Amino acid sequence: MSDDLHDERAVEERNKRLKMKERDRLGALGGIVSEPGGRAWIHNLLSITHVFDSSFSNNSHAMAFREGERQVGLRILADMMAAAPEQWVPMMTEAQK
Repeated sequence: MSDDLHDERAVEERNKRLKMKERDRLGALGGIVSEPGGRAWIHNLLSITHVFDSSFSNNSHAMAFREGERQVGLRILADMMAAAPEQWVPMMTEAQK
C-alpha cells in the first residue's frame, strides 16, 4: 500500500474512486431530501441529535453525551447542505406545519 503512494497513477485512480463514492453518497442524500417524507425524516434526525438546541447540562456526562449526538447531527446537516442546500427552506417550512 505504501508503494502505491509513489505511483501517481494509483493515487489518481484512488482519488477518482473516492470522489465518485462521495458524489454517490451526497447524491443519495439529495434524493432523500427531494421528497417531503425524506425532508421530514432528516429534520427529525436533526431534532433528535439536538442540532436546534443547546447541549448544555449541569451534568457533565449528560452534556458530553448530547454533544456527541449533536456532532452526528451537524455532520448530517453539513452533508445535506453540500448535497441539496435548496431543500433547507422547504424542510424547515414543512416542519413548522
